[in-house]
Amino acid sequence: MSNNARRPDAEIDTVLTKYSDMVFKIAYLRTQNRSDAEDVFQDVFVSYMQCGTDFSDEEHRRAWLIRVTVNTCKNLWKSAWRRHRAELNDDLEAEPIKTGELYELVAALPAKYRTAVHLHYYEDMKIDDIASALGVKANTVKSWLHRARLMLKGKLED
Repeated sequence: MSNNARRPDAEIDTVLTKYSDMVFKIAYLRTQNRSDAEDVFQDVFVSYMQCGTDFSDEEHRRAWLIRVTVNTCKNLWKSAWRRHRAELNDDLEAEPIKTGELYELVAALPAKYRTAVHLHYYEDMKIDDIASALGVKANTVKSWLHRARLMLKGKLED
């Protein structure tokens, strides 16, 4: 697809239907804020509509969406707007996506561990696929998962 071509509406609808939950959950886990996650979600799919990439298969498309979601979250955290804004009171914050003690413990992990755990256990991705999507080595993902499990085990034992 050329850089000036627009993706067909049917393709966009299909991709939105198939990947919207995954993109939003990753964005929410990374930002831990519903409104930021919604902004990231919108930016990711606008980027998808405008990108000229020809995807070789669904795994390529999925990996691209994950990578763009993670990068968009990183860019949000680095933005001047984010560094200079005041947070709302906690009682005004939207409810988390899922409830339960384990999910709350996962959400409390550092971002890289949260993302690895979510992709591995909630999105059923293999370690090599996570590594490819996040642009890191497979051993790094294994280390993140191992450390996350240890952190979760310690918190669950408390």
